[in-house]
Amino acid sequence: MPIGTAGLTAAQRSEKIQSNLTAGAG
Repeated sequence: MPIGTAGLTAAQRSEKIQSNLTAGAG
């Protein structure tokens, strides 16, 4: 698996987590 792909996956996962936390807090 290319490092670039792994990086994008991690970034997208972080964004989803932050969105979920924001939605729960809001």
